[in-house]
Amino acid sequence: MKNFQFVNNYVILYTDDFNLSVLFKSYRTHFPVNMTKVYIRRQTSLWAFRLKSRIKAIYNQKGYPTPGKPAYSSAMHAKYELIGNVIKENILTTTHLAWIDIGYFRSKISDCFVMKPLKNMRDDHISFSQVDYFKPMLTLKEIMYQTKYYLAGGLFIGRPEYLSLFIEDYKLAVETLMGMNLMNSDQQILYAMYSRNILCFQPRVPIQPFFDENILKSGKGESWFYLGNICQRLTK
Repeated sequence: MKNFQFVNNYVILYTDDFNLSVLFKSYRTHFPVNMTKVYIRRQTSLWAFRLKSRIKAIYNQKGYPTPGKPAYSSAMHAKYELIGNVIKENILTTTHLAWIDIGYFRSKISDCFVMKPLKNMRDDHISFSQVDYFKPMLTLKEIMYQTKYYLAGGLFIGRPEYLSLFIEDYKLAVETLMGMNLMNSDQQILYAMYSRNILCFQPRVPIQPFFDENILKSGKGESWFYLGNICQRLTK
């Protein structure tokens, strides 16, 4: 979280922890006040956390390999809901919006940088880091039970008008899978959404994956942060 002191962009923080909100703002006091917005939200006010009891029931099914705590799954779904709120409430007017997990910037940083969309990003796509090869033949059960992933959910970027459609489809995918007594985290939802013909609908917004072929082949951990790394530009 502390590395957000180097991010020379407008930043919006959502949290349910007042002390964390104060600490976060203290890291960014050298930026103009309007570049940091903090919103405290109760978990119960969010669609994603109201799913928690239903997720728990799914994870408690006999033979279901528990992928994690229901609260974690809810938290991962919440980030799509929250960036949707930014768009609906017109909190920030910009050509692109990005979700960035609070622990995303993990490497040692000493200089301020700005996050910029890449010139080769497609306007009508949502951009993610690709961290594994996509396997189109997997079933929904295999994706959810075996915690399969091919995209990293820690950062994604898109234009607001396409993010809105993408988020609507994401929430529909969550509800559809829960109706089938299947659930996991956001990376598995994304896998299911973009696997051909295994959900009852086709997502309206395509994914543009970013990766380095050599890193992807090696399986090294930096593939999880690839998109974030190539979007960084140092500032003086």
